[in-house]
Amino acid sequence: FVAFGIKNAVLPFHTWLPDAHSEAPSPFSAVLSGILVRMGMYGFILAFFVIFTFEQFLRLGAGGCRFHHILAWIGALNVVFPTFIAMLQNDSKRLLAWHGVGQGGYMVLGVALGTELGVTGGIFHIVNHTSYIALLFLVVGAVEYRTGGVRDLNSLGGLARKMPIAFVGALVGAFGLIGLPLTNGFVS
Repeated sequence: FVAFGIKNAVLPFHTWLPDAHSEAPSPFSAVLSGILVRMGMYGFILAFFVIFTFEQFLRLGAGGCRFHHILAWIGALNVVFPTFIAMLQNDSKRLLAWHGVGQGGYMVLGVALGTELGVTGGIFHIVNHTSYIALLFLVVGAVEYRTGGVRDLNSLGGLARKMPIAFVGALVGAFGLIGLPLTNGFVS
């Protein structure tokens, strides 16, 4: 759990991710957040459902302290706290990094519930998150390139007219991130 929790940036093992995104070039941040970080979820799924059987996973622990219940609570907390921290960010890459930590909570929560719908939703959210978070990091990279490296959201304004394609990409990615109906984030 600790190894895959670090890789997936699950609370309390998430501290490396915002700094990594802030320092990495935007194209690599797209790959890091979209693919490499979510390999931790692949490890969770592999360990919980292939190494253990589905029934063994649900029986780990005793009484109310079943492992999948504890993991579900960790996932739920992982949804709430990083999202509030993201709202305090001015740096666009740190904002997306904190949202990535929060979105990982949805994946952990779905898989930890152990129901058919929960596991399917958690796995599907991995795929969906990969697409919209990569798109958002690539948009941030385009904005950085066009503005000479500015990532402070308070300094950016009027880019919809100057960069209409990036604006549409940001809109599509943000709609997927918040789960607006008719987007991939809503489905998962």
